[in-house]
Amino acid sequence: MSVCARCGVSMAPTDDHYELAGEKVCEDCYLDHVAVPKVCDPWAVYSAKKTGDGQAGLTDRQKRILELLKAGGPMPLEKILETLGMDEAAFRSDFAVLRHLELAKATKVGDQVCYTLYRSSSA
Repeated sequence: MSVCARCGVSMAPTDDHYELAGEKVCEDCYLDHVAVPKVCDPWAVYSAKKTGDGQAGLTDRQKRILELLKAGGPMPLEKILETLGMDEAAFRSDFAVLRHLELAKATKVGDQVCYTLYRSSSA
């Protein structure tokens, strides 16, 4: 039985194995790497606007991000991660959804990239 090089899960010989950067990884780790949502995706924005439920379909974590941005205005990534206690990969995945729904966006404040509400008067 082999072990995934990324997460350490045991993989049976009948399981699908993938090679990623020279390592044998499980299907979940492979998909996490190749299926990362892209923030700047016009087709995703179009699709989200046509088929999305707006804020009704958001996860609790996505709602917490929006609440934080509403209360704190534009803020840098580090402050968001610290305040919400989440890792960068989770934030970026959730932020891509919020961006596609045109609920949140990134903006420059001075020389720093900050995140804010899409329709915010402060940015």
